[in-house]
Amino acid sequence: MDKLVGELNVTKGFNKVITFTLFNDRDDTIFITSKGLAWDMDKLGNLSTVPSNDLEIFPPVHRVNPGDSAVFKVRYVGDSIEGEGLYRVMFNEILIPTPEKENEKLADIKTVTPNVGVGMAITVPVYVSDFSKKEKELVKVVASYKQNGRKLSLFVKNMGDSRINIRQYILNGTKINGLGTVLARHERLFNIDTTEAISSLVLQVVHHDKIENIIVIRE
Repeated sequence: MDKLVGELNVTKGFNKVITFTLFNDRDDTIFITSKGLAWDMDKLGNLSTVPSNDLEIFPPVHRVNPGDSAVFKVRYVGDSIEGEGLYRVMFNEILIPTPEKENEKLADIKTVTPNVGVGMAITVPVYVSDFSKKEKELVKVVASYKQNGRKLSLFVKNMGDSRINIRQYILNGTKINGLGTVLARHERLFNIDTTEAISSLVLQVVHHDKIENIIVIRE
């Protein structure tokens, strides 16, 4: 796959289309099916998804020969969006036996059900927003923590209209790998094991390719 994240621009005048290219590195012909999902994330980072017709995917199914690639076009056809819309495209790989006739059609996939094998499945996040508003957006993040023995509870609230990524956190001057994404208008709770008594805690946050440091306060 050529990308693991999609950004759809719904600014007035834009065509609101992105593409995903998937490659078949198998020795057999495969079918790749696609469908749109809306999704959300709770404060512990658990994902939930529901089917959605807000994404129009063309074609919905691709037949891909060995060594070839397939291009899916994704268009946003939903209502106007405030902030950042959360969607995913699910791609499913279906393995089928080599057809006996060269002119077998895509519909014939239904006739080989007993021999069909399910291959890899992947969902790719697609964020939908008005790009014209991004440059004016400010980081609106507050963060606090509690420490109970070895357990550090870090609470992060993103009040902005776009997601942020915590690239790393700096604990008592030591840089530690990041914690992940906090979606727009969402909260996250991160539970971290540490043996250190905390004297300082700073989050390094990425927002629209800009990096900002957020000082975390003790509750």
